[in-house]
Amino acid sequence: MLIVRSKLKPVDIYCYLKARFGEPNGFQNFLRKNDSDNWIHWDYSLEAGESDVYFAGTSREIHTSSESR
Repeated sequence: MLIVRSKLKPVDIYCYLKARFGEPNGFQNFLRKNDSDNWIHWDYSLEAGESDVYFAGTSREIHTSSESR
C-alpha cells in the first residue's frame, strides 16, 4: 500500500521506480520517441500479488491504475 500525504513530483516517482525496478517496461515506452513531444514520457507495468499495477508519467501528472487478475 502506498499512502501519499503530500505532493510527489513525477520525477520523484520516476526515480524511485527506476531505482527499484530498472528501466520503464510499459507498452507506451515502446511507442515513445526520444524527444519531449511524447504524451507519456515513461510507464511501468508491475505485478503486485494478484494485481497488475500501472504507472504512467506525463509532463505534469502521474496516472495510476490497478486491476486484479
